[in-house]
Amino acid sequence: MGSRGAAKYGKDSAGAWGRDDEGLPCYDWDLPRLARSTPSWPHLLGTGHIQVTADQWGAVRVLAGPAAGRVAVNALSPGCFSALRLDLHVAGRILRLLPVAAPAAWQPQVRYGCGYVSYDLAVRETGIPLGLDLRLELVACPDKPFVLLEIAVRPGAGEVEVLPCVLTVASDLGDHGPPGAPSPALFARAGAAMASLGAGLDDAFLAGSSGWDSTVAGGRLELSRALALRPQEAVCMRLLLGYSASCSLQWLRQQFEGLTVDAVKAQRLPILRAPLVPGLELWMREDLVWCRAALSAYQAFDAQSRRVILHPVSDAQSPRTAQLLALCPLLQRVFPEVVQDTIAAVALRQGPAGQLPERLGGPLPNRHPDPERDRSDTEIAFLWACACWLSEPGQDTRSQTCLPAGVPHSLTLIESVMLAAAHVREGIGCGPHGLIRLLAGDWNGALDRAGRAGAGESVLNTMQYCAALRLLAEALRQSGHRADADRLDTWQRPLAAAVADAHRGDTFLRGYTDVGTAIGDPGNGPLFIDVQAWAVLARCGTVSQRRAALDAVLAASADRPLTAMTTPYPASWPAGLSRAAVLPGEGLNAGVSLLEAAWFLRALVLEGRSAEAMNGYREVSLRRRCSGPDRAPFPAVALAGRVNGPAAQAAAWWPESSPAVDAAAAAVAVAWQEDTLHAILTSSAGA
Repeated sequence: MGSRGAAKYGKDSAGAWGRDDEGLPCYDWDLPRLARSTPSWPHLLGTGHIQVTADQWGAVRVLAGPAAGRVAVNALSPGCFSALRLDLHVAGRILRLLPVAAPAAWQPQVRYGCGYVSYDLAVRETGIPLGLDLRLELVACPDKPFVLLEIAVRPGAGEVEVLPCVLTVASDLGDHGPPGAPSPALFARAGAAMASLGAGLDDAFLAGSSGWDSTVAGGRLELSRALALRPQEAVCMRLLLGYSASCSLQWLRQQFEGLTVDAVKAQRLPILRAPLVPGLELWMREDLVWCRAALSAYQAFDAQSRRVILHPVSDAQSPRTAQLLALCPLLQRVFPEVVQDTIAAVALRQGPAGQLPERLGGPLPNRHPDPERDRSDTEIAFLWACACWLSEPGQDTRSQTCLPAGVPHSLTLIESVMLAAAHVREGIGCGPHGLIRLLAGDWNGALDRAGRAGAGESVLNTMQYCAALRLLAEALRQSGHRADADRLDTWQRPLAAAVADAHRGDTFLRGYTDVGTAIGDPGNGPLFIDVQAWAVLARCGTVSQRRAALDAVLAASADRPLTAMTTPYPASWPAGLSRAAVLPGEGLNAGVSLLEAAWFLRALVLEGRSAEAMNGYREVSLRRRCSGPDRAPFPAVALAGRVNGPAAQAAAWWPESSPAVDAAAAAVAVAWQEDTLHAILTSSAGA
């Protein structure tokens, strides 16, 4: 079962960290301490084609399909509780194995590992002549449209020679189509049960390696296998659960060749054992390895580019393009190929005027966006992702990279970048103060009312645009594109001057409403940490202004964690700024927002304040957030991009809304740590 992990931050209110047989970090639940009514806190697994959640009680869900249109194959519904249900029919009884219905006497042990979940049960029942030890292990198979379930049954010693029993494994499909849609077409073959979901969707399947019988009925796929258990003779079985267009019996049989849990785990070892930044404490190393493994779950196949790309949430809804792109700078050192394919997949969807869809599967905005409908941050996020990508040392040729086949106008990456930059300048445009317009919201989705008349402005947008253009200009000069670099420099200079004019007291404003009211004025409202951080990242304003802005945030935070705003709005966001109803201390109303915190920590590093950045990092790092009394346990926060701040009426450090099994997980929860820690430690080493 492995060994103990780092003692520091090694336990929380629901379990403890350890290391498995491969020496990788894992989290072992302490189920006897939990009430059966404890919320479902699942572990997210991913293969690059499907996502699977499995919780501490054994409830399983499958999310599949292309990145722009994912489908909840086993969404919770009256006919579906779990994508996997395991029952053992023995001695005239039916024992439910998954979801775990075992009494405490069965001593259930649940482990969340790097790309897997395991359930160990010790079945000791009156009337069953043999004790049964069972291990049920679910592992994500990289670059495959399925997960592998390995079931091991180990009978104990006993007086009987043979214990006959039947194991059944079922998968409920649930309601995945629109109201009134026809039921899926079901097929039972030798050792496989399949469902054609229709409406252009791929097929769901449940398949066994050998010795399984299959039945289908009423939206359920079911396999059964007769077993003759003998004392102290283990039996091991393998099954596949997945979703694919290539679902034939021959194809399914081929997938089992050489496929074992150990073989699948070995495929992940190269990236998990790749060197980390030196100088880490043991708990930090374990944290970063866990995050690398978790990030493999936030990928999906893009049908348009025919590549696997980043997917920022585990949700059936098409992701926001800006969310997708915000991950790229954080992950380009660890997952360079996936980042490159993600940027290319977004560029494939670019319109002739440089505009990009707000959602990956959504329509293009007009050449001149509608302020009532269109947000203003998508193209800016694209520019920043490209700027970071093109600025990687030794990558001068990336600007000439052509996008994948299928692009109508066959643009190079730099041509696509210049189009997007021109769209921000001419399509989105600037407001009365010379700042980029806010429209229906920028990165902060709560600011969705301040700019709907078209005159509201975003200081954050303007800073991010300036940062991207400056970095792009440097990269283009190095690759010989001097004319384009000079054009970008010319575009950003007046915007940088407008940002300098948005400085009040010791901090920068967040923006202006349609009627010209300042947002984030220190005289009458909270300070927004995102804009103070980006003043540094974009090198906007004077050196003294930038330093004062960071000092103001740290002074307002005192000994509290970094929150999205230094103080909350007292009831919710003002009606003139937002339609959102967000309670004080939750989410964007002064909750702990991890991406904004990461921006601020990087800003501290750039100002030579690495020691302060390290203190801030420790406070919001994954395992530190879960330690201590009244803190949410690791499984509750590992999937949450935001948690409650100190001002929340609910418990601080808990997710902004207690996640259920169908709550969408956010990649940023595990994406920010390695890049941020690398920046802190490499800066310290060079100081």
